[in-house]
Amino acid sequence: MFTLDISEMTYGDFMKDHLHQVSSQERLGACIRSRRIELGLDQNSLAEVAGITQANLSRLERGKLDGRLSTYMQLTEALGIDLFIMGR
Repeated sequence: MFTLDISEMTYGDFMKDHLHQVSSQERLGACIRSRRIELGLDQNSLAEVAGITQANLSRLERGKLDGRLSTYMQLTEALGIDLFIMGR
């Protein structure tokens, strides 16, 4: 788990630096891949922790597989990130 000191940060700065708008499955996969690499995990390790196969993780990261919400929830839990739904 990491901590973030936001006492000197505006809400806009926080949003720009830490939230990513996802408009396609390719973008969602890229966000998952980026976080996995940031944590120093290989695909096999993340797949095992998330309870999916390495092959499916690879397809999800490349945007080539429509994942179920439960799969994305398992991945985000393993990666220590949250999914948000926000109004436009």
